Amino acid sequence: MLDFEGRPSGVVQLRGLTGMTSGEQQARLVRDLATPVSQCTLAAPGEQVTEVLSRLGTGGGLPVLAMDGGRLDGIVTAHDIERRYQRHQGTRAPEYGAGRQEITT
Repeated sequence: MLDFEGRPSGVVQLRGLTGMTSGEQQARLVRDLATPVSQCTLAAPGEQVTEVLSRLGTGGGLPVLAMDGGRLDGIVTAHDIERRYQRHQGTRAPEYGAGRQEITT
């Protein structure tokens, strides 16, 4: 979600929307389901994936919001990270801290 100035204010995941009955969907606002940006993992577009992964356990989580100068530049999901490792290394993604990949959007 974006605020009125175009800055990210929260993230709504599809499972949060689809996990409700139709009655709940009609009664709830999207912003009520959003995870505030302050609780999300943020990264710079050129930051190393291993650095971002090391911060996932400190309260944030996936998806990772790639921010550039306070503006949303991209969104990185667990699937994106796994796919990138598989493509470039031909294997499953390594455990946190093994290898270095740059987040590119």
